[in-house]
Amino acid sequence: MVTSNAKSREGDERESSVPAQVLYDRSRTSGIELFKHLSTLATAAVGVFFFALSTKVEPPLNGDQRLTVVVALGSMMLTLFCGICGWMADGWFYESWARYVSGKESETSWQTRERANLMRKTFVWLAIVSFLVGALAAVRYVYLRLATVPAA
Repeated sequence: MVTSNAKSREGDERESSVPAQVLYDRSRTSGIELFKHLSTLATAAVGVFFFALSTKVEPPLNGDQRLTVVVALGSMMLTLFCGICGWMADGWFYESWARYVSGKESETSWQTRERANLMRKTFVWLAIVSFLVGALAAVRYVYLRLATVPAA
């Protein structure tokens, strides 16, 4: 009895809920915003870390600090790469979906859409993970610098 009520309620919610296209559009907007913010933060971080590696810093960077900055810089560059590729996959996804809806090469367009969707999801997760690795490396760099700077 409980199972049939749960199924009935689930069916009612599905019928009266927001149209699927609205949810797809919201998901796309959310994904694009995530790529934008991660790319903006990663771009700023790349500049900071490049500056730390290319200028004379007092006291000079030791081996651990230099390695940490390189890891942070590389992670932020990977975040940027994933952001750009994710935007491209998003465009590819919608182009192939439009081709499918318009009836142009339906089967091929649908397969391309699914492939682009997988790429889009993969780049989102890679961007998030690489950004978090870069952020952790940045925190480690600050910690290492604070440990070597003499107290005033």
